[in-house]
Amino acid sequence: MPKVSIITPSYNTPPDFFKQCIESLLGQTLRDIELIIIDDGSTSKDETVAPCIQLCNSYAADTRVKFLKQDHKGVSEARNLGIQNATGDYIVFLDSDDWFDTDTLESLYNYAVAQNSDITIFENYRNTATSEQNFKAFPKDIGHFEGENLVELIKNAVQTNPLHCGIIIGVCCKFYRADFLKKNDLKFRSGISLGEDRMFFLNALCKRPRISYLARPFYHYRESESSLSQAVRKDFGSILANSELYLQQLPIAEAYGIPTETYTSWVYTDFARIIWASLIQYYINPQNRDSYFATRKNFLEFINLDVCQKALRRFNRECFSKKDLLKLSLCQARLFSVLYLFKIKLSIQRRILCRHK
Repeated sequence: MPKVSIITPSYNTPPDFFKQCIESLLGQTLRDIELIIIDDGSTSKDETVAPCIQLCNSYAADTRVKFLKQDHKGVSEARNLGIQNATGDYIVFLDSDDWFDTDTLESLYNYAVAQNSDITIFENYRNTATSEQNFKAFPKDIGHFEGENLVELIKNAVQTNPLHCGIIIGVCCKFYRADFLKKNDLKFRSGISLGEDRMFFLNALCKRPRISYLARPFYHYRESESSLSQAVRKDFGSILANSELYLQQLPIAEAYGIPTETYTSWVYTDFARIIWASLIQYYINPQNRDSYFATRKNFLEFINLDVCQKALRRFNRECFSKKDLLKLSLCQARLFSVLYLFKIKLSIQRRILCRHK
């Protein structure tokens, strides 16, 4: 039985990224591992598919590599298939365009065993083409979570914006004891396009795991240029519909003695962050090419959702700057014409910057 199983879903991954990911795993100082790659129905017409299949075939002689395929069902189903086929003592997730430092698995395995942890949280790097930045979840090496530290962890897990990859909520900065996942039948919820990793972690928290924190960055999260820019998206209604599932996680509050009203406030604060993100990524985004009237129609349909109105009444205002509170107040008042002025301002600033480049 291997010490660690690494689960890596792949869907039309660029071959260079895919190769770096696999080689960062096969070159680990801990040799007793298994790598489970799940192809999530990559499209045969995509030019990246054939090179990736060739890469997998080139590693076929390494008995530590398992290559599984499924129809395109999404990352949640791919990860569930990986858990089902994992035989290691511990399980860790790595996306197919990211990579680990070479001593990652040995360090995490030794630390998890020493701490007797069901879940070990660790840090990551954000990598662009020109920079690398270490993101810390906590200011110091906490060791084992208990008492106030544990409640703060839960609060951060609930309130962190799911539109940003976070150490607390992200599945890829966790090192799980395999028996803990399998005995509790913990799976990723399919059909959720965003935030499935946080739902997985909140469900895990309901089982009262022993959690530790290793203040070292091992995971290299690749940020593409497209992710760094404010890409236009407008599926915020469905995102909030999925996020309402967090209101069903009251067993977490009960298990850790957190007042229901406190937990609910955390959830609505998270919803308010999603509403704020909808402004930045669509409604006042200079790259939004939809007409004023089409954008206004979408805005009113979104902001009139019952969950939006509840969030705008019940979120924690201390978590936002005065400028952002103004935008949220305009949302609550449905004053889209005033909000649209921010888009005009940002568009003018964008043109000025382009002229000076």
